[in-house]
Amino acid sequence: MWLRGKINPCKIPSYALVAARTGCAILCIGHLTKSQTKAQYRGLGSIDIFNAIPSVLNLGKADEDVRVMVHNKSNFFETGAPIAFTLDGGFRWIGEYNITLDELLAGETSPRRNREREQAKQFLAELLADGPVDSEAVYALAEEQNIAPRTLERAKVEIGAKSHKPNGNWIWSMVLPPAFCPCLNRSRSPLATAMSQHDFIA
Repeated sequence: MWLRGKINPCKIPSYALVAARTGCAILCIGHLTKSQTKAQYRGLGSIDIFNAIPSVLNLGKADEDVRVMVHNKSNFFETGAPIAFTLDGGFRWIGEYNITLDELLAGETSPRRNREREQAKQFLAELLADGPVDSEAVYALAEEQNIAPRTLERAKVEIGAKSHKPNGNWIWSMVLPPAFCPCLNRSRSPLATAMSQHDFIA
């Protein structure tokens, strides 16, 4: 399994016959080396394993509690979009995720996602500066700003906001006074003023 040329490609069709006869999928699980080479050379063992398999997915950690599958190779169809899931509170699909294969394998956070996270933190800090806001309103206003729910939830954790349910409805609020939030500019911006006047805000 370790030497180039030692993998018999004739065995791959026989696996396909087993899959067709039993209705199962043949899944090969491998591990990556720590070398910073091209993705196709990162798998432990012979490169012939990678060459013989028609579809390859790489699974990696993209955030503290986010795992992403990225299509590395597809011989018969177009490669699919990266798909993320979380194990926080149990398995849950997040959906398509903005990351490249190289970023995933390097363990890096893309500059674009960093900008999106900072935008979400600024938005949420300004929104909650004047008091609690209904949870549905938070998500609705974030959608208007093109902020994804998952990005919003990560921003919520990072700025120290909390959600609670005092009267049957979930609301979001700041735990610390806004002055202690480093991402909040205390001079009221037009965005903050508009948010404070929104019909959803309690």
